[in-house]
Amino acid sequence: MFLSDYSIIDDNFALKTLELLASELEKNACNWRNDYFLAVILVLTTRIFCLTPVCAVKAEALKLLRRCREVTEEWCSSIELLLTKMTDANKEDVKEMRMKLVQIAGLSALTFSANREDSHLVLRYVLISHMTQINF
Repeated sequence: MFLSDYSIIDDNFALKTLELLASELEKNACNWRNDYFLAVILVLTTRIFCLTPVCAVKAEALKLLRRCREVTEEWCSSIELLLTKMTDANKEDVKEMRMKLVQIAGLSALTFSANREDSHLVLRYVLISHMTQINF
């Protein structure tokens, strides 16, 4: 068995790690050129989500994954807008920008990855978070 297969027993460590990752995400949320940094945050957050048995930690990880998804969606919108303004740019620059858009869209897709065993928790968290946003 590999070290990466063990559960994260210390939920305080996991929660603090998620807190630090969230803080770093917010510091870099406007910089779509730093997509590799976001990839690291996604990998670490997903690993914590998959390895911890604690529902509170899983919920915080899902919250961070949701924020990562929001950031990638904002980045995709920014790049799409930039692409519409690149009418006079050479083909290589446009191609490079389109590749960046594909990479970031791929990162957005990674925000949905979770263990099938935990899919009920994912669904519950998403439903609860949407219900709290609705004004009755």
